[in-house]
Amino acid sequence: MLGGGKGPGVPTPKYAKAVKVVNNGASAINVTVSYDDHKNNAEIHEKADLAPGASFEFPEKSLDMGSWQAAAPVKHISCGSVNLVPSVGQVVPQLLVHVDGAGKLSQQP
Repeated sequence: MLGGGKGPGVPTPKYAKAVKVVNNGASAINVTVSYDDHKNNAEIHEKADLAPGASFEFPEKSLDMGSWQAAAPVKHISCGSVNLVPSVGQVVPQLLVHVDGAGKLSQQP
């Protein structure tokens, strides 16, 4: 029932809009962020090379739905063979991800 506060309603959206990646390692890395293009049933991939100690902000992506714009949620972040799927409890404007010297990805709340 909507509006009455009782019963099931519309579930809260849970996704990240953008990502900031920080390279905490001593070597350069290549990071790919994949966004969900649910309009075209595809993924949008953005790549960046990060020097040691550098960071890069992968921006929010929008999908043109005609008379309105939809967000393309971040689907996963990868560095080499390591893949991270964001785990969030709400819409997050920018997810912070650290990459350590071993290439391990960790997200910050």
